[in-house]
Amino acid sequence: MKRTFSLILALLLVTLFAVSCGGGSSPVGEYVLKTVNGKSVEDYFKEELGDEAAQYLSMLNLKSFAEMFTLELKADGTASFSEVGEADDSGKWELKGDKVIITADGETTELPFKNGELTLDVDGQTMVFKKK
Repeated sequence: MKRTFSLILALLLVTLFAVSCGGGSSPVGEYVLKTVNGKSVEDYFKEELGDEAAQYLSMLNLKSFAEMFTLELKADGTASFSEVGEADDSGKWELKGDKVIITADGETTELPFKNGELTLDVDGQTMVFKKK
């Protein structure tokens, strides 16, 4: 009985340690665009499009600009990226340290993963995706 109790206590401590160190954090899930160059996605596109922003959303049948770009990382190691009006891209992903590495069409992209968010730097733009 004493040995069983010790084993259960040890397993509980290991589990608590893993969770407190972020061991339970997984990048698997669906992400939407949160910010572009430090501005909320809504503010960024309203600045870029001006008075035509609402018309653009309506034309695309969207409720918000955050819906324009989605990124999904699946548990089986596959990834997909969608942009409204464009063909979806797909590839494979893996977690290395604090970075998600996505390989698609022979190209590899590293996205820092922190606090449930992925950061993508492309063409001078910094886009932050948050988990849905």
